[in-house]
Amino acid sequence: MNELKSSDIEFLKRLNRKPHLRARMEALLNVAEAAVESGEMTADEVEIQLRQQVTNLGQETLQSWAVSKEKICADQMATTFGTKKHGKKKFTGTQHSEE
Repeated sequence: MNELKSSDIEFLKRLNRKPHLRARMEALLNVAEAAVESGEMTADEVEIQLRQQVTNLGQETLQSWAVSKEKICADQMATTFGTKKHGKKKFTGTQHSEE
């Protein structure tokens, strides 16, 4: 019937590596199918639901991008400056106050 092309398989592999994208695509598809199958939704209701899903997709995608970008920058800083991500501070003793 419908055979998968190599580009379809590659797309599915890429989509499976991004679970948040896959979930949003499924949600968009669910809204589209429900709108057609039920026949009870108005165009305005469908539009509102689709806009919300696309907004959520954008927010989640940007958040994911920001987290990965932050990790890349932190790794570069650690490599460049030899900084530690975590470590116990060394206690140098109590400083005497001047009178």
